[in-house]
Amino acid sequence: MADFYQTLVQELQNDPLGFGYASMTNAQVAEILNAKTRKKIVQRFVSLRAIATVLTDEEYAAFKQVLSVAATQSPRVADMVAFLEMPCDDSGTTGGIDFGNEQVRGFITQLCSAIENGEQIKNKLLGLAEVPCSRLEELGITEVVNEHHIESARKMMGG
Repeated sequence: MADFYQTLVQELQNDPLGFGYASMTNAQVAEILNAKTRKKIVQRFVSLRAIATVLTDEEYAAFKQVLSVAATQSPRVADMVAFLEMPCDDSGTTGGIDFGNEQVRGFITQLCSAIENGEQIKNKLLGLAEVPCSRLEELGITEVVNEHHIESARKMMGG
């Protein structure tokens, strides 16, 4: 429980996202911290089938085009395209590429920068490996906090 309060106190003192905790009631702070308004990146193996489900026909064609060009320029990309073409499951043992992987996310961003309206495509593709989470989950707190937790944390801060 000490880590719980230590993390909570740090969050309230630093307010790194600028929520304005200092001017909120304990109940308001608890509500903000528990709300699933954030996103976290998770491991998610994706195939072309999943990509096709989130992109329009035009977006899919544009993405496939830049991917094809990249595959002709890089043997590594060419090999990875084979994994995209394979059916996959969450374990990644059957195919697909992990869209939660930092390098893959960077490559998607780079590819989409070469596409007209690429920002929208990039957001859809990166969104395949993002799930809603609360600020507490980002901080590693798995419990739901209530106004009494906030009150206790504030008392530890001397306020």
